[in-house]
Amino acid sequence: MLNGAYGDAAFVGGGTNGTNNGWSAIASFQHIFSSTFKGAIDYSYLHASGTGINSWAASADLVWSPAAGFSAKVRGAYTVVGTASGAWKAQVVLKREW
Repeated sequence: MLNGAYGDAAFVGGGTNGTNNGWSAIASFQHIFSSTFKGAIDYSYLHASGTGINSWAASADLVWSPAAGFSAKVRGAYTVVGTASGAWKAQVVLKREW
């Protein structure tokens, strides 16, 4: 999946129209390894012209669904905003549906 967006001041949080424009792009890919195991990778980028802020994030998910209504997901992500050092995030999600 590829997705993009462009906006004026409302998109990036204030300013006068035309002086605080921004755009973003997202790319995502999912692969189904088997009937119980799938994975996905995502990349996103944001550029805010008026503020000069650029940010990007990359993440990967692995999902195991051994039984109907139950899944276990492990997610890792890395994000960079502006010139700041990047930040890692890890998440484990157990989901049960009836």
